[in-house]
Amino acid sequence: MHLSEAQRHFAMVRMKLSIVQKKILQTALLQANRSVAELSRMLHLRDHTVRRAISSFFEKEIFIRRSIYVDPHMLGLTMHVALLSLSSEALKARDAFVKLLCSCDEVGAVVELGTGEEFEVRLFTLSRDHLTFFFDSLATRFPQAFHIRSCSMAFESEYFGRVANLPPTSTRRALRFEPLSPDVDVRELDDKDHAVLSTLANYQYLNLQEVAKALSMPASSLQYRVSRLEASKVIKGHFYIIDPKAFGEMPFALRIKARVFTPTMRKTLSAFCSEHPLITWITFFIGEQVAEVYMLAPNFGGTQSVLNDLTVRFGDILESVQVRPQLSFHKFTTYPYKTFPTNKTFARALTFQSK
Repeated sequence: MHLSEAQRHFAMVRMKLSIVQKKILQTALLQANRSVAELSRMLHLRDHTVRRAISSFFEKEIFIRRSIYVDPHMLGLTMHVALLSLSSEALKARDAFVKLLCSCDEVGAVVELGTGEEFEVRLFTLSRDHLTFFFDSLATRFPQAFHIRSCSMAFESEYFGRVANLPPTSTRRALRFEPLSPDVDVRELDDKDHAVLSTLANYQYLNLQEVAKALSMPASSLQYRVSRLEASKVIKGHFYIIDPKAFGEMPFALRIKARVFTPTMRKTLSAFCSEHPLITWITFFIGEQVAEVYMLAPNFGGTQSVLNDLTVRFGDILESVQVRPQLSFHKFTTYPYKTFPTNKTFARALTFQSK
């Protein structure tokens, strides 16, 4: 798989970045929760230098948007990663299937894999019944055949905020998500809280002043709500969503199946990923000896070095490793809900379906 013209163009954009811009880019990726003033102090640069650089990353489409990571457990939700595929007869309705998935409030991400007939879908649901209801509803609204290849409940994730060929850093982990006991009752969140969460997760912004303006809310009120949501762990962290094409690369998902994943093995694999220059994210799943590792490489052959390193380090416990290119992202958000569901509204939906 060779670089497209668009990828070559974006690779040239990356090559034109100065040393200072690269430092700002790496620091912003790892410290996305920091304000421009804080980043400036960390880098010993002027505020306007950092602000101008980050603005240019948006203009050049290196940064797609700045986003928050909403911890689903704190909202009484669970996150599942489902692998769906279309039957050969349904391929002609592929665009309609993608559109339907993206319109679903439960769906946080729709990623096209492999040959374009497989999709990785991230789901946020209230219960097992809610998950069943989602798939039943999807089958009703999309009459052509699709297959659920797997559906795994996410246990914990780590994001390393890494892009290849940027200056090294001593901070190897940008964001860690792990299940904790909820510190907040969903009923304590009002409509404005949910509007804040939705906007911060889906709106392109550089600072909270821009978000406050978009929400027609005083900046002080927004800062108070964000601080409260961070303190209660609803907002777990901040990160920049990047376009890997800007670096002449494309994302790959490596599904690792092990003979056993003990807590010690999870820590060992996480430590390995935190050190590896090509790996950007890792996710573990509940009830399965499976982990998904995400990486960036210029082509399919670029994944071979990671596969070799995994085999050398973990060959005695690995059962299989599947490599799938992530061709395109049709939707990506950590807070997908237009209106936040409740058990009462969900119960009404089940009642309506039974009729």
